[in-house]
This record gives sequence, C-alpha cells and structure tokens, in this order.
Amino acid sequence: MLKDPNIDVYVSAPLYESRHAGQPYFTYIPVDSVTLHGRMYAGDNDERTFSAGTLRHGRHRGVKETCAVMMRDIGWYMVKNCGAWFADMSYGRPRKWDAMRYPWFSREETTTPMRQMFDIFTEGLKKKHASGSEIAVFVSASTPRYEDIYRAPPLYYNLISKMLFRDMNMIGAPYDIYLMSDLANPKIKKDYKLYIFLNPFLKHSALDHLLDRYVRREL
Repeated sequence: MLKDPNIDVYVSAPLYESRHAGQPYFTYIPVDSVTLHGRMYAGDNDERTFSAGTLRHGRHRGVKETCAVMMRDIGWYMVKNCGAWFADMSYGRPRKWDAMRYPWFSREETTTPMRQMFDIFTEGLKKKHASGSEIAVFVSASTPRYEDIYRAPPLYYNLISKMLFRDMNMIGAPYDIYLMSDLANPKIKKDYKLYIFLNPFLKHSALDHLLDRYVRREL
C-alpha cells in the first residue's frame, strides 16, 4: 500500500489505553516507513478532554492534564514530521441537552495550548527536518500470517503490547520504526547505532543476506 500512488495520507488513532499524562504517545502505523515512501501520517486525535461528556477511553482528569496531553501529542507530530486533526466526537439528540454535547476542543482551555503548539509547529516547518534517532526498530507485517493463531498471541503480547507500545517509550532515547520490507531501502539513514528486529521469525535467504550486509555495514 505504501507504493500506491493513489494514497497520500495514512490515518490512525493513537493507542486508546495510553491517553493520560505520563503515558507515551504511540500509533499502530510504522510512521517512519510512511515518511520513507514520501507519504504522510496523520493522527486521528480524538482525545477525551476534561470537558468531554464521556468517561470512556481515557477521559482527562482536569484542565492541566488536557493541556499536557495535547502538547505531548502535537510535539510528537512535530518530531516525527507528521500531521493530525482533533476529532471532536461530542453529539446530542435534537432538542435535548445532555453531557455528550459538551464540546471537546472548542473551549478556551483547550484552544489556548493548541494555538501555542500550532505556532511552534509552524515555525518548525521553516527548518529542514531530519531524524536524530540512533535506534531503528524493524517489524514484519507478513510474519503473523504464518504463525499459529492460538499460540502466537502470548508472544505478541510481550513483543507488541509490552515491549513496543510501552517499554520502548521508557528507555529515554528516540527511535524510528520501519517495516521489515524497507530493510533494503537506500533512503534509510546509515548512522543508527542499534537495530532491533522485533519479529523476524519468517526467515528466508534474501533476509539473511540483508542482515549479513547490515552487520558488515555494507548498507
């Protein structure tokens, strides 16, 4: 799909279980592979702000948390050279006011940090963007189709839910994440100091050859 000339933007929401202050921002899409192919990732930021009329999916516990989370998310988009929109999913039935009709993003307490971060974002667009990460993570999208549907989930819970979604964001160092199919892409930067191959269980001679060339620094 990344090579499809008809698709310019790829969209997904961030993790629903990581919506509070102190938690990392993470999306289900390998955004650095998207950028590598000249496409853009856009985050579907449906943050449940302090004024959201729902208690589900990580509603913020106050104005300070809403401001902190919004600044965290927009900062991530700026670092990753991505875009986003803020999806206000408040709604209400005609002629009846209820809690679900409270706007999520149009109150002053939310528009102020959005405006501040937008100004910083706009200023950042004037500068040339380049990743400063020294860690590259490669994930295989094709491997799971060959694995046992019942026995693989415990493994992927540890590799994906715990390691990739949580632990990698707690190491204190930035990292880039790519699809394994981009391993031989000549546009990938050459100065990574650590390569992590998350699930390269589907081995073949071409992959072995590529890995050998990486070890020998021939790529």
